[in-house]
Amino acid sequence: MKRTIALASFMLLAPCVVQAADPELFHLAVADVPVENGKVLNIEFQEVAREAETSIVQVTRRSGGSVSSSMFILRGMCGLARARGKKNFVPEQVVGDTNRFTVTFPDTPPDPESRKGFTMAQCDLMRY
Repeated sequence: MKRTIALASFMLLAPCVVQAADPELFHLAVADVPVENGKVLNIEFQEVAREAETSIVQVTRRSGGSVSSSMFILRGMCGLARARGKKNFVPEQVVGDTNRFTVTFPDTPPDPESRKGFTMAQCDLMRY
């Protein structure tokens, strides 16, 4: 009888343990922030899926300039890498979807010649 109760308790608690171990996805958003040329920035950066070495990110831009939007996306990438405890990241736009990115986190810094990828040192330099 005790064994049955212990087994039933474990089976009820097991889903809770799995949910508690699921990492919280990264999110960053701003609304009504004045930017260049009198525009207002309204944009959201949301990690929608996470695997061991990759994240899928959805960017929802409602308004803002091209420079301010690009810099916000880079800030989101830096925040995502920091939240995941990673030192390097390489974002790639998903083919056919300009608002979705796949972000990988290589162990080695990106080659500066390739101009692909960033390091946390670069994020720190920009204060992101």
